[in-house]
Amino acid sequence: GYLNEYEAAEVVSLVQNLLRHGGKIRAEEVAVVAAFHRQSILIRQLFKKKNIYGVNVGGVENIQGKEYMAVFVSLVRARTTLASYDQKFALGFLFDEKKLNTALTRATSLLVLVGDPYVAHEEKHWRQLLHTCAKLNCYEGPDFTDKAYRQSRREQEQLAADAEHAIQEELLELSEQEAHERAVAEQEWQDGE
Repeated sequence: GYLNEYEAAEVVSLVQNLLRHGGKIRAEEVAVVAAFHRQSILIRQLFKKKNIYGVNVGGVENIQGKEYMAVFVSLVRARTTLASYDQKFALGFLFDEKKLNTALTRATSLLVLVGDPYVAHEEKHWRQLLHTCAKLNCYEGPDFTDKAYRQSRREQEQLAADAEHAIQEELLELSEQEAHERAVAEQEWQDGE
């Protein structure tokens, strides 16, 4: 969807650790860029729960023309099917080069990308960035170059899509059954009059 709770919690935890152990960096010198508004809202709520105030949280538009000591980028998407939807309808910034450029160039000291490398790897610019980060030993996460990993992720996505489809089918069947039962009950009520 348009928010990723696990990723939001990870971003907040990383920012919290930076503010606690990162020297003299202040919250006002940190920005969190989220691909979707709902993710920004969730991250703000999590910061509030942790009593962290002053971090600039929002979309790419919020940081355009500004610089921050540290920028954390939340990609949000965890399924390639949703990323394809984003590409088709120009949502988020996974496939928008200008927004990507803005997100990646606002940090003066630290840039942290938090997201699913499998999904990011599907887009050529992000793929290049992931490979560059891996070469520079500044990538942390699963081996996105591993074919077995990518195949495993495809299978996970297919299972999730199949489960979602089965749930939708079941809901449709229940709705039809409920509509039928309601019609029968209404007919019995009318026959009883």
